[in-house]
Amino acid sequence: MTRLFVYMAGSGVELNKDVISIGTTFNYDIPLRKQLPMIDRVGFRYISLGARVEHSGYLTASGRQRIKKTVTSHGIRICSLHTSFGKNIDISSPDPAKTGKTIDCYRRCIDAA
Repeated sequence: MTRLFVYMAGSGVELNKDVISIGTTFNYDIPLRKQLPMIDRVGFRYISLGARVEHSGYLTASGRQRIKKTVTSHGIRICSLHTSFGKNIDISSPDPAKTGKTIDCYRRCIDAA
């Protein structure tokens, strides 16, 4: 097992990568299909899919199938999924159209999970 140490306040703390996840948000410039082998190589077994759905494609059936196939081939599991957010996806908006679009997006995220 590869060991990962994080240094905080001058003392090393060992992390157990078998029980923690790494977010795919660490670099959206690296496609998910290239991130997963990297994540596997350093020994993480769980990922948290980031909120940029264009990065992972989890809102489409074909995207979910691609993700499932890739994570399975690397022995990685998904422990969480982050929903989109931004100026067009805002549950607190006073605009009913925007709120409706946001609720629809959240429902698709829940379905994807």
